[in-house]
Amino acid sequence: MNQPDILTDYQIGEDDLAFQKQQLGIDIFNFQKGNSGNLAGNSNVLVLLDSFPNAAAAAKAIADNNAITSDRGLFVYFNTTLGFSRVVFSQDLSDGGAISVLGNLTNQTDPANLALFSSGDFTLT
Repeated sequence: MNQPDILTDYQIGEDDLAFQKQQLGIDIFNFQKGNSGNLAGNSNVLVLLDSFPNAAAAAKAIADNNAITSDRGLFVYFNTTLGFSRVVFSQDLSDGGAISVLGNLTNQTDPANLALFSSGDFTLT
């Protein structure tokens, strides 16, 4: 981890973001999307509809939401500094655990596209 894959042609709804259970320490994905302040529960795949200047700011927004109770998980957010979406792993979503950027979705340059993500875009192997 910490060596992000550069995905130049990722198509939401057509392609899968595939992850290894053993590497992440996650057995099942529970998906949720919305603004960081509106998410709740134990979902471990979060697609943030609000944008952030970097992964640390996005992770902090998740951790600052007391309604989120998730531990290990992934989040996708739009990076306003870089101008594209990123996929990030967190060791503890709700408590601000260490993070690692796993993927740069360099062709996803419109933050509105994040609303198109669904659970079908994420696979555990």
